[in-house]
Formats: sequence, structure tokens, C-alpha cells
Amino acid sequence: AIDANAFIDDNGPAGTNTIAGALYFWEHYDSNNTHILRDYEGGYAVLNKLGGTAAVTPPITDDGYVISGNGTPSKIPERYIPVGQGFFVSSSEFIGIPTPVNGNIEFNNAQRIFIREQAPTGLANSGSVFLKSSGNSKNKAKNQDPKDTEVKKRLRLDFKTPEGAVRQLLLGFEPEEASIGFDYGYDAPKFNSFPNDLTWLIDNAGYEIQGVGGFDESLMLPLGLYLSTSGNIEISINEMLGLDPKNKVYVYDSLLGTYTKINNKPFSTILDPGDYVDRFYITFTKKNNELSVEEELLDQVSVNYLQNTKEIYIKTANDISVKQVYLTNIIGQIIKTWNVTNTASFSNDMKIPVRNVAEGSYIIKVKNDLGSTNKKVVIGQ
Repeated sequence: AIDANAFIDDNGPAGTNTIAGALYFWEHYDSNNTHILRDYEGGYAVLNKLGGTAAVTPPITDDGYVISGNGTPSKIPERYIPVGQGFFVSSSEFIGIPTPVNGNIEFNNAQRIFIREQAPTGLANSGSVFLKSSGNSKNKAKNQDPKDTEVKKRLRLDFKTPEGAVRQLLLGFEPEEASIGFDYGYDAPKFNSFPNDLTWLIDNAGYEIQGVGGFDESLMLPLGLYLSTSGNIEISINEMLGLDPKNKVYVYDSLLGTYTKINNKPFSTILDPGDYVDRFYITFTKKNNELSVEEELLDQVSVNYLQNTKEIYIKTANDISVKQVYLTNIIGQIIKTWNVTNTASFSNDMKIPVRNVAEGSYIIKVKNDLGSTNKKVVIGQ
């Protein structure tokens, strides 16, 4: 077998500077019934030194059938690549590192190791998994190698699209090797492209696997969420290993200012088509857990949209002065603005008429002398 870690090291910044630091494995969906390349149905599983992710699992069919990548949606590549297993790489230019003139890929005997094909080891990433299309493979670990079996700190997320497809993302904590920026071999650049998708964002570029330094509750990791169709999306935890079970994982919505814990229940919301690149984050603690007097007053601000009269209704405590009101669309673009100078009805109990606004989901943001309050509303018939 080939040790993927050694192969990545020999062909990267410490070696020939040829590849981008990740391996990609094509998975043929069981629904394929063609030999025409452009009509293939499937996706790419991803592997780097942190571990692997499964290819995107397509939606369940109308009759309840799960079209899997290889008979099971949990087929994930691991460190040791079995004999005969093909894989793809991308040029180091893909991540902004100039590729040498010759651009040679290096295979050598030091990358070879005797590991039999075996069952996945999970986030320990020490297995040898053949991503073949026969869906009934039941290989067992016949000669489990004792080395590299330490379970490191890893978090695997699932993103469920409006049509029901599932994309995996992997986050790993490597105090000695990785950082919050790009790290060769620990951050896997986005290779799969789908109309509805989720990625990690590092310097505004998309990644399917992200490695950071040691675990830190204060981390705020940005997500890139891209939708071509409207509907309900979900972000959930698929697997969390090596971390304290007491650790909490949140999806932070910067537009609404909300934290949703996803340890036992997915984050779920309905979104319109658009690119959400500075709205959603993964974090491990709520900012300002202890409410101040000002925050307690902000919690008393009531914001609603009155469908019958087409008015924004705002009620605040007497100690709060409303300065400005914004109506924004779901991706944060400001549609209308009202303030004290152009709206006579500003008070602690007010109604603002809203006219000539298309039907859809919006955010009402009320800015006052203590901060701001956001409310999601639906404007329609």
C-alpha cells in the first residue's frame, strides 16, 4: 500500500512542490447506468494528513432508496491507499504555490508499507480502505497496525442541502502542525463543486478539510454557504472524537446574532438562493455568556412584522432610544432604512409602514443606543 502522508510530504513544500496537499478519490454512485463520461453520477472523497471525508451523498429517491457512493455513505479514505486504488491530485498552483517546471509526481519505495485492506478506523485515520463500487464489502482488519492508532481531536460535520444531498466537512486540531491560516497537507482545497454547497473558508478560498492549531473555545471559523435553490438547510455533527464530550459546538449566525448548539440537534434554517460568505461560523462558546444590564435591556426589545397592515412594529423599554431601523434581505443587503430624522413615528412603541417590497424572507435590524436587535420575518400575502 501507499502511505498517503509520505506521498503528500514528498510532493509538497518539503519535497517537489508539485501537488496541493490533498488526494481525491472518485466514487461511482450505484445509480450509474452509462459508460458515457459526462453522464457519470458520483463525487470525490477527500484525504489529507488530518483524515478523510466521504463523497457527497445524493438525495434519497422518491421511493426511499439511498443512492450511496459505494454501497454505504460512510466509505471514507484513510491513510494507507490499497493496491490498485486510483486517486487524483491537483497542482500546487491551485493553492498559489508555483509548480516546478518539470512538475513531476514522485513515487518511491519509502512510501510503500505492508498494510492489508481493512475496515475503516474512523478519525484515527490508520486504515486501508478500497473505495470500490461493490456495495457489499465487509472487509475486517486482519492485521491492524499498532502504530498511528491514536485518536486525535477531530470534528466531522454534515451539511444537508435543500434537495437532501449530504456534504461532509472535516475539522482537525493539530497544535504542532497546523494554524488558523493555510497549512500544506492539513487543509484540503475545494475540489468538488455543487450548486448547493458548504465549505470552510481560509483567506476567502474554499476548503473541504481544515486543520487548525490546538483546540480553543474562542475559535470562530467562517463557513462559505452557497445556494442556487431556496429551501431548508441543516448543519449537524457526524462525528466528534478526541474532544471532551462536554465541549459544545455552535453555529453562529452573525446576521441574526444567534448561537445554535448542534451537539444533539442540527442547525436548521430556510434560506433563499445566494452566497453566504460572511454570515455563518462554527464556534465552541457563546460570546459574552454573562448578560450585562445593557444586554438584559436589549432582550426586552420586541420586533415584529404585521402582515395585515404591512408595518414593522417595535416596542422597547423606556431606557432605550431607537436610532435606526434596517430592512435587509437574507444575504445582508439593505433594502430600506429609517431613522429619527426621516421618520416621525420613532418612539418606544412605534409602527413603520413598509411598501413596495417583494415577497420573501427578510431581517429587521433595530439599532439603538445600547446595540442592535435582529428579527427574521416573512413578507408575503
